[in-house]
Amino acid sequence: MNEPDTKPTRTTQGQMIGGWLQLGLIVGLVLVAIGANRALSSVSNAPEPSKTPIQLPTVEVVVPEVVPSEFVLPETGVVRARNLIGVMPQVGGRIVSVSAGFVSGGSFSAGETLFQIDQTDYVLALNRAAADLETARSTLLLELAEAETARREWRLVNGEAAVPPLVAREPQITQARSGVAAAEARVADAETALSRTRFSFPFDGRVLTSDVEIGQTVSLNQSYGQVYATGSLEVSVSVTIDELDRLQPAIGRRAVVTGKAAGRQPRVQGKVLRVDAALDERTRQANLILGFSDQADFMPGRFVNVEVTGDRYPATLRIDAAAISPSGIAWVVSEGRLFARRPEILMRSDTLVTTLPFDVAEGVVTTRVADAREGAPVEVILAAGTPPRERGYAGR
Repeated sequence: MNEPDTKPTRTTQGQMIGGWLQLGLIVGLVLVAIGANRALSSVSNAPEPSKTPIQLPTVEVVVPEVVPSEFVLPETGVVRARNLIGVMPQVGGRIVSVSAGFVSGGSFSAGETLFQIDQTDYVLALNRAAADLETARSTLLLELAEAETARREWRLVNGEAAVPPLVAREPQITQARSGVAAAEARVADAETALSRTRFSFPFDGRVLTSDVEIGQTVSLNQSYGQVYATGSLEVSVSVTIDELDRLQPAIGRRAVVTGKAAGRQPRVQGKVLRVDAALDERTRQANLILGFSDQADFMPGRFVNVEVTGDRYPATLRIDAAAISPSGIAWVVSEGRLFARRPEILMRSDTLVTTLPFDVAEGVVTTRVADAREGAPVEVILAAGTPPRERGYAGR
């Protein structure tokens, strides 16, 4: 008896299982796709986060008033003597006396004897010169007498005929007259040398250094110290070319000199005497030389404060020094944006800057702005006490 054939039945079952698996896989993929689509839709439909508004930098501005100003140049100067004069005796010899004021730091008056040289040799030289002068005068008198005798004898013999020069002893008389003149010159020279044994200056002054002592022997035209005239003190002030241009013409400008002396602060009047002919080779600055009154209050080498007065300007702007950068730039606000200006600065102090009028727009920024740039938007606050003004040229 033959067994029934089961092969076709097993094949059909395997095919059915594979079909169900494929169908399940397809359904799973469809479900995954649907879930992903819904997730993406929920993300795309989510509300957008709210944007935070940009915070503009806040700046304080001030609208400077237009006021008249007088240009005043404040500088530091140095007191110096116009010339230092050497103590150089015109005769030599041994020192027999020295003035108590002829020491370093001492003072003296015009004509005061600072030291005296031994006069013995010079008195003797003067006596010899005076004796030579008497001899020369006697010789001249003898020649004149002999000439008169010769002329009388000539007339006795020759009548009214002209007396020859040799007979009239004219050459001898001329020689005798020259001898008298030479002797007189020697006397004057000896008197001058004698007077120079008393050493003095024709001005009031002070002693910088002195190398003279009693008993010391000094030589002709050798230096034994330095002095200066008290009336020759000046103040040297270095200024930039721009500052010098502001003062032109500089000579004659009024000035005030202030310093400290003996616990006081003398304040004396002065004026610009001259301007050095060349710029300083190191600083490329000009040098003003000021004369001043009451010079006894100052010493050479001393630093003093100087204020030189220039022209008066009918319209200027005075701005807080913080509003002008060291490079001379001021920031102004126009229609809510920053713009740079470079005003022409007349004067600058620690707290205030004075400029010529310029376009301040809505006001000059007095606060420091980080990363300030041309056209940057800002929020404006007027400085306390500042009245609002129309935008535009200050002073217009």
